[in-house]
Amino acid sequence: MPSTTASWARPVKCWEEIPPVFRVFVPQLELLPYIIYSPADNWGIKQTNAKLTCIYQEKIIVLEVIENEVNARCYWFKDINYIEQGKMLLYSWIGINGLIDGKLSVSIVEYNSVVVDLFHSVVKAIRKSSSILDTIDDNRDLSKLDFLNKLNYKFFNYSHDSILSGERIIHTVYQPDIYEKFLIVFKKTVTLAHVTILTDKELIIIKDEELVTVKKKYDFKNGGVWAFIPLCKIIDITIDVNEKNEILTFVISVEQNKIYLTFSSERRQDLEALITGFNNIKKLED
Repeated sequence: MPSTTASWARPVKCWEEIPPVFRVFVPQLELLPYIIYSPADNWGIKQTNAKLTCIYQEKIIVLEVIENEVNARCYWFKDINYIEQGKMLLYSWIGINGLIDGKLSVSIVEYNSVVVDLFHSVVKAIRKSSSILDTIDDNRDLSKLDFLNKLNYKFFNYSHDSILSGERIIHTVYQPDIYEKFLIVFKKTVTLAHVTILTDKELIIIKDEELVTVKKKYDFKNGGVWAFIPLCKIIDITIDVNEKNEILTFVISVEQNKIYLTFSSERRQDLEALITGFNNIKKLED
């Protein structure tokens, strides 16, 4: 987590603001593309390397200084499986999962939550590249999220904020925390709360996350993790059933990767309805 304002990510507005180590990788144009510089932080709770994130001609370039050398990764928007964005108090990040030269690659860019708007623009650009409409007029029908208002107000708000104008909600499945008892008085976490939203353009997953420290894991509620998966990148969605503990594993297959979500058996009918909705959309596209 960046520890001082000097190590906060910042927009690059002119060529001179690009650190020399990165300049050879950035096109020298009269009008610079969208660039974010994230300085190294050697004093925070989580140490980070210097990084440069650049959006240019339907691709995102992530440059990172590792042991005095620059590691460059270039993702074409069309090859990105999904984009993830997370927040835990002041510690935030985006994660890019996609293919580079036919091989799976993952890049993480961390930043202070104070500058989250800089990275919202990155996430939005990637989402819009998958033909999601984002009009000036807010024509969203969010009524299918109303049931979350009483179940989990935080996820109700997160879900509302996650839908872009032009998206149509097909189905939503909410899963509260699941705990497993052991030694009579103790319990361990099977899964933290999460909500899965199928729209006509993407699958959106919003979940609580565990905060892992050197000493302990904590069920962290003051934040969240968002994943935005274009439907065109989903190969298949299946449900694995564990009859012994009545747990369902929701498996989302993308290119060279899988995403797993845990649900209680009570959600099976809802999940099957979501899969049916997904399959119907894919048939229309074919």
